Amino acid sequence: MTSFVLPRGVRQPVETDLPEIAGLLAAAFFDDPVWGPTFPDPKQRLSQATEYWSFMAAQGLRCDDSLVAVGDDGAIRAVAIWFPEGEDEVAPESHEDYAELVRRLLPADAAQMLFDVGDRFEEARPTKPHAYLSLLAVAPEARGKGEGMALLRLSIERYDAFGIDTYLESSNPANDARYEKQGYLPRGHIEMPRGRRCRPTGVMPAPPPRLSVLCRKFASHLPALRRRIASLSSFDDATASPHSSASRRIQRSTGICKVTCDTGH
Repeated sequence: MTSFVLPRGVRQPVETDLPEIAGLLAAAFFDDPVWGPTFPDPKQRLSQATEYWSFMAAQGLRCDDSLVAVGDDGAIRAVAIWFPEGEDEVAPESHEDYAELVRRLLPADAAQMLFDVGDRFEEARPTKPHAYLSLLAVAPEARGKGEGMALLRLSIERYDAFGIDTYLESSNPANDARYEKQGYLPRGHIEMPRGRRCRPTGVMPAPPPRLSVLCRKFASHLPALRRRIASLSSFDDATASPHSSASRRIQRSTGICKVTCDTGH
């Protein structure tokens, strides 16, 4: 991804960004239908979530796919944590550190639930090659201004340039339509395990939250890519030589288009 030129105001995150990124993630997901209750004590949620997200963001920084949008003052306004094909959210050598962190932060039942959720995420991942959007969040002061979706669109353009499909989970139903507008297609849901915090005493149990699973094929922007190639290289679909570089790119894209979003694993 290093050959993709980033616009002004967007850059790759670095290690010194971790405290700011962790605070942004903790605030963004504080009331999230899935991630909020993961930290069951509201009084401790912010501090626990900040430490947890700091660990997860650090895992993202081991790859160079993640992006942050920054304001004129240098403050981070949005973050997208991406993992390229073949990379897990938690590196194998960090599994024990992750388990120790979760058990230290959470009560035993909540910790086990988080481990179970992680297993369900892993089982839901597509088997076909893809880049994985682990986290997308916007700072409170930047919400409602389209900065998160702008960062997502930039990521999409970057992966499209390399012919790479992308995948994400949506933990808040309010965001599903936004993702679909970017070309993502639903491929099912991840049912969350029902824990004690989901069964309030004296009332009917609320249904457990669930995440929408969406994937996006590179070929969904194929017409725009054709137009872009045509404008840059005078490429004509009807007359172009099959040996031209532009033609070869279109042929590869068409091959990707034949692969549909499967619902199996």
